[in-house]
Amino acid sequence: MNFFKMESNSSDYIIVNNLEKNYKNYIRSIKELCDRNTGIGSNGIIFIEESKYDNACIKLDVYNSDGSKPNLNINAIFCACEYLKNIIKNKKYNIEINNQIISVSKENNCFSINNLKYDLNPKKVPILTEKNIFFNELLMVDNKFYEVSSVTVGNPHVIVNMDNLYSVNVSELGEKIRFQNIFPEKINVVFSKKINENIYIKIYESGNGKVESCGTAAAASLVNSFYNSHVLVNKEYKIYQDGGVSLVTLDNNDKIKIKGKAKYLFKGKI
Repeated sequence: MNFFKMESNSSDYIIVNNLEKNYKNYIRSIKELCDRNTGIGSNGIIFIEESKYDNACIKLDVYNSDGSKPNLNINAIFCACEYLKNIIKNKKYNIEINNQIISVSKENNCFSINNLKYDLNPKKVPILTEKNIFFNELLMVDNKFYEVSSVTVGNPHVIVNMDNLYSVNVSELGEKIRFQNIFPEKINVVFSKKINENIYIKIYESGNGKVESCGTAAAASLVNSFYNSHVLVNKEYKIYQDGGVSLVTLDNNDKIKIKGKAKYLFKGKI
């Protein structure tokens, strides 16, 4: 199997051109391929395939390192676009991922997704609550209360507002929050703090554990800050993550624009 290794904000992916459908038998080996000690090592694998939609140039079949499938993966999309830019000579890509079409445009040295939607309905996460919106609620973990909110941007997220962001054990606390009874299914945990005009986040993903960055988490953190009256619409904000910076804007129509970069690392064959 020929593959390319790409990264966006330090989230790295194995990209496999599967337009001729030669490599589907590798799905059962995803955990082994993503293992950083005994495999290629990555946050996940992207199979590039032919789309069933006439208005999409390709389909992305994306897997996390544990073999699960995300609903949406912004960094994986940016990596795929970086791979495709020398194959498809366009400045705009319509990409199928999980039966939805995501439009990506090339803006100078960045890729941009302009029409992301968010949802505050806790049933989409899901959360075991009767409330219509789950925002700034108190959640007790290890006899300590945390202020949490739920935002779905393709993937379900719980945002935890933190004063001591840089002292939090992301892996330990993220896992404990993830497995609270109120969250019956997989959920991503985002620890967030706004400092001046910027937002800083640390991320625990249900399919990867602690990660360097996550595009949908960056978008969800901006929505969280907006509903806490910390940010304005139609203004671009920098969302700082361990792996890099995402540029995110929330418009008047509740749509999210996110910009990011990706780069080629190496290629190989196994």
